[in-house]
Amino acid sequence: YETHPRPRFLAAGVRVVLATDNRFFSKTSLSREYDIAAERLCERRFDLERMALDSAAASFLPDDRRARLERLVASSIEAEGSISASDGGHASHRPTSSDREAEQ
Repeated sequence: YETHPRPRFLAAGVRVVLATDNRFFSKTSLSREYDIAAERLCERRFDLERMALDSAAASFLPDDRRARLERLVASSIEAEGSISASDGGHASHRPTSSDREAEQ
């Protein structure tokens, strides 16, 4: 994880998303991949949220369904508010509009 290219990709403006590819062979789940990212790769909650939003935007759904998915993910993030203490303090940053503008 120390050599993971995620920081370089983000610095270069590349969207970074999480996926399981084939759950049968990879023996993982999307939830587990987000847990790993929160523990090992992401410094702020905003990073996880950005990956979730980018995942929705990059989906292969028809335009109308993809737009609906993007709205659902964004509203879920807004509704979540803050991460519970059970996450061990990982990714506790709540994004602000200035965070979002800085990422664009």
